[in-house]
Amino acid sequence: MPLKLPNKLPAIKLLEDENIFVIDETRGTSQDIRPLHIVVLNLMPLKITTETDLIRLLSNTPLQIEVTFMKLKSHTSKNTPIEHMRQFYVSFDELQDRKFDGLIITGAPVEELSFEDVTYWEEISYIFDWARTHITSTLYICWAAQAALYHFHGIDKEPLDKKLFGIFKQNIAKDQENIPLFRGFDSTFNMPHSRHTGNTIQDIKNCKDLTLLASSEETGPSIIMARDGREIYITGHLEYNPDTLDAEYRRDLGKRNDVEMPKNYYADNNPDNSPLITWRAHANLFYHNWINYYIYQKKGTRIRVVFSGEDMTNPCNWQGFCDGTIYAGGNKLSMDYLHDFSNTYECIGKTTPETYVGFLGKCLQWLPEKSHLCLILGATRIYDDDEETRQLHLRLNEAIKAYSKGHPRISYIEIDDCVHDKSDFAGDINHFSTRVYYELAQRIIGVIHDVTGQEIGTYSSTMAHFDNVLLKIRKGLKRVFKPEGWLYGTFKKVYNKVYKERT
Repeated sequence: MPLKLPNKLPAIKLLEDENIFVIDETRGTSQDIRPLHIVVLNLMPLKITTETDLIRLLSNTPLQIEVTFMKLKSHTSKNTPIEHMRQFYVSFDELQDRKFDGLIITGAPVEELSFEDVTYWEEISYIFDWARTHITSTLYICWAAQAALYHFHGIDKEPLDKKLFGIFKQNIAKDQENIPLFRGFDSTFNMPHSRHTGNTIQDIKNCKDLTLLASSEETGPSIIMARDGREIYITGHLEYNPDTLDAEYRRDLGKRNDVEMPKNYYADNNPDNSPLITWRAHANLFYHNWINYYIYQKKGTRIRVVFSGEDMTNPCNWQGFCDGTIYAGGNKLSMDYLHDFSNTYECIGKTTPETYVGFLGKCLQWLPEKSHLCLILGATRIYDDDEETRQLHLRLNEAIKAYSKGHPRISYIEIDDCVHDKSDFAGDINHFSTRVYYELAQRIIGVIHDVTGQEIGTYSSTMAHFDNVLLKIRKGLKRVFKPEGWLYGTFKKVYNKVYKERT
């Protein structure tokens, strides 16, 4: 966890240069201390063993973490009791509408099959795509790493001459030693591996969307990153318990003709001796860093916002926003802008009644005690071209009405009372004709009078129409004449003078 230090303390810069994590007082006040929600898709045959291994590492943090175990609909485990699966695992169908802080997808004993021949390939491919819009950071382990690299980046696995089996030293890339994931790491560290297939270092380096973080000549790439840490691929098993490789070795001994003793594992390379445990310290540190820097700190700094349209934080949508195939509200967006936006904001989907009511409570806390909050309810009548939004308005309106009953500082205006027919809508259910806005303004004036007792000068519909005509003339002149020309300039001065005198 970070050191919290006074603002502008000189030590902050010095410690940051040493890759030590510190925050100042300003940042400290914004830290999000809610429980983190991590979901685990456990594809390993011995699920209870894998659960224990992962929970052991996830527990190495002072943060409160809630773990959910996910199961596939298209695959039934043969090595784990049905009762255990029913009691502790939840199907993806039940989770797909939720957002999670982290996702871990484990390895699976299907590495020698082509990806498309895996019985659950279609479902897990869907989960990969789902993770990009519902997860802050995803950890792909062993086969899952190979599968995700293939799915997202077209990098296929290759069969190895013989099984890669044992403990192998990994070298951190020179230009990656100071990234948060490796805080506290030595230049080299050990990692267990147990697999028949792999990826090449060159394939990873050839992909511009991937960053090679650690590797070795024996293992090839071992840790890879994409999307600024929102996806991390591990080709080995840092989560392995000290006796995991030993159990695997003795299980296969005599059953297969390619079983070799795990390398760099037993004391004096003698299987009669106990294993040398040389990776657990870095394993604990790795998971601690992942949780803290790529989940918790991301959640603590990014602003959570709702979106009525497509998710601007999803890289899959970025090209569409840039070329105009996805509506961007008339704004010209660039890849750089969208990247910065996604690092600042976190999409939590469309507004729900619960989210909105929670926001109202925060507004009342933020606003001065004597202030009054007036809400305009969403339209629910007449407009029938957007049933989804209309239904959302119905739910939100009901929640707002129920919440406002116990709060004298909250009132609301029903825009339905201002809408008479479909011509009162301007293109969609959330925009209206000038007449509706005028009537709405009158109702707002009424609320101000009721709350403050003060009279506000009225603005006649005739004057509103006159202003609208003037605005159209101004826009027309701007199209016909140069904005810097004398005719447009003269009209602009007259327009501004008339408007200022009346406001």
